[in-house]
Amino acid sequence: HKGFIPWDTDIDISMMRDDYETFSKIAPNELKRPLYFVNAYNDGTLWALSKVGNEKSTALQYYGRKDVHQGIYVDIYPLDDVPDGSLLKQRVFKIQREVWMSIYNPEIIENYLNTTSNLVYEFVLDVNFLKELLKMSLKDKFMMFEKFCGDNFGKSEKINVLSEVFCTKTADLNRSWFDEIEMIQFEDMLIPAPKEYDKVLTARYGKYMEPVIGASCHEDTIFEPDIPYAEYIDNCEKGK
Repeated sequence: HKGFIPWDTDIDISMMRDDYETFSKIAPNELKRPLYFVNAYNDGTLWALSKVGNEKSTALQYYGRKDVHQGIYVDIYPLDDVPDGSLLKQRVFKIQREVWMSIYNPEIIENYLNTTSNLVYEFVLDVNFLKELLKMSLKDKFMMFEKFCGDNFGKSEKINVLSEVFCTKTADLNRSWFDEIEMIQFEDMLIPAPKEYDKVLTARYGKYMEPVIGASCHEDTIFEPDIPYAEYIDNCEKGK
């Protein structure tokens, strides 16, 4: 569509877990204001991804929240291993899901620890480890999650964005589809995309070239490209 995506309003960036971790270490020092880099460890909310944004613009999602960076941004998602049929990868995936659960749905683990009946999920992690996990801070748990993902990356033929797998169960992707890239026009620039983008998009969206009727993914966000988000929030609070 050369810039027009029927079901979205922007591009998203995906990186293999090892590249993602490298970028996360480099970006905070290399990006200069007004650009900024945020992730789960340096912002007011627990992102399951990273963002590069511009503080001299506004993409307001959280009203009154000055502790959250809310400039116009691009999302950066890590691609992690997911099960490809092997017992080892299935066990790794279950551990990933349980640590994730301790961060975003701890009540499920608490219910498991408090009852032994009507369980719909069989845990892999030891009960004592689960108890210790619940005592950890959110950021420490997320750090453990990411380290475990990194330590077990590159051993599966299938990859995906784990946050999407856990929340919406999106179709897994073949690692080989990302072996080669080609440059594709988006607006006024060229961006790298998997050479097998048709297979990726078909796996994710089915008939992705058919127009989608409905709201975009950012309908609830206020965009002001020329007003810094801190100034915009101040003006809202003053009733301007």
